[in-house]
Amino acid sequence: MTPTEKAVYAHDSAHADTRALAEEEALEAALKQLELSTSRTERILDAALAEVRAALSPQAA
Repeated sequence: MTPTEKAVYAHDSAHADTRALAEEEALEAALKQLELSTSRTERILDAALAEVRAALSPQAA
């Protein structure tokens, strides 16, 4: 491998590492947002279910 080829390889390798790290960080951020969104949705659904149960409760008695 020539010195130029080695330099190109090292340069490409460094950029690949940087891209991989950026992709990993982006995926982690997306996962965190999904977890937060899921948590909010679960709370909203739990509240809605409680309202439905409360509304149906007098009918069951």
